Formats: sequence, structure tokens, C-alpha cells
Amino acid sequence: MRIILAKGGRNGSQFDVLRDIYLWSMDTTDLKYLVNDPWISFLAGTNPGYPEKAIKLEMKYIARCIEGMSADDMKQDIYQTDDMQKLNPVKAGTLVQLTTGGNDPGIAGNILHCRVRYFDPILKRVGLPDDVAALVEKITSEGIELILVNTNPVQSRKIILQAGAYGEHQFRTVEWNNQRMAVNNKNVIIELAPGSGSKFILKMNLYANTPNLTFPW
Repeated sequence: MRIILAKGGRNGSQFDVLRDIYLWSMDTTDLKYLVNDPWISFLAGTNPGYPEKAIKLEMKYIARCIEGMSADDMKQDIYQTDDMQKLNPVKAGTLVQLTTGGNDPGIAGNILHCRVRYFDPILKRVGLPDDVAALVEKITSEGIELILVNTNPVQSRKIILQAGAYGEHQFRTVEWNNQRMAVNNKNVIIELAPGSGSKFILKMNLYANTPNLTFPW
């Protein structure tokens, strides 16, 4: 399947479809349709300032929504059902991109397709553990390059990485600090010492497992 769009063009929802298709297939010939995509350019190493710029823009958007909600004096009995959508402060698309390596599924019921999902094995909950920061720096057909940092200066942190939103991928190996370990599993546990961080190169087989919603404990 191939969708033809003018080179560098951005045409509404079609652009998100093009991005999804590239991330599913990793066919580099499709990059000619995404030359103006700032996130894809970051993953290619040509837009290094994207994470900071994108997060700042989303924070400004959230601040504007909060200000608008605070200033709103419309009576509740005359609201229409979708009046407040324009002031919805929930905006996590950039975080989805930067932390999971996935395209924002939006709010229309789309399924999240991503390279990694996080779990806190201590609190038994989904998501990054407290004090842990993550940044997916590179995505290829072979895997991802991921930076993990424990910002807590006195306590270590454990984190479970899952290959894909639903365990649909399979980790083969993980490399860090000139070390390499075979994994051959959809989950890998990483322990970060206080104040430590590293780049992890995770090799994986894409769509090797049947997707499911089970937790890794």
C-alpha cells in the first residue's frame, strides 16, 4: 500500500497516516514524503533541538488552555457539548513520540503503535517510575536507541521495558556502556543507580509476538 502525497506536503490526517506507514514498514523510500516532519528529522539526526522545542510548545498550549478555563464565565446551562474541547489541556503527543517512539494515536480511538512501553515493577503500575526520564533518539528497522536517566541522586530505580505497546515486538539484545546482553524476550528489566544514565541500544524483531494486554508481573 502506498499513498502518494506531494513531496514534503502535510495534508491533514493523511500526514499522520504517512507517518504511521513509515514507522510500521521502516521503508526509507517513504521518507521523501516526510521531509518536513520535525520529529522524523530528529530521529534521523538532523533536528537535534526538537525535544526541547516541542515540549516548550506543548507547555505553552497547556498554559493557554488553563488560562482560558480560568477566565471562562459562561453559564453551565448554555454550554454546548463540545464547547470545552478547544480548551482541553490534555496534550501528550510529544511525550508519546519522545518516550515510546510511537506516533500520537490522537483522541479518535486509534491504537497506539510504539517501540517501547514502560512499567514500574516496584509500584506495579504502567508508566515510567518516579524520577526516571526517557528519550528515544533513533528508530530503525532493527530497533531503537534509548536514553534512560535516574534523576534521583540518592535512590536507585528499576524499570521494565516492554517491546511494543502490547508486547508485539521481541527484544533480541541490549547494549550499554560497551556491554552487550542477549535478551530474547519481550521484556527487559533495567536498574539505574542514583544519578546515573546511559544510552541503550535495543535490537528487536518487529511484530514477532501476538499482541496482548497482560502486565509483566
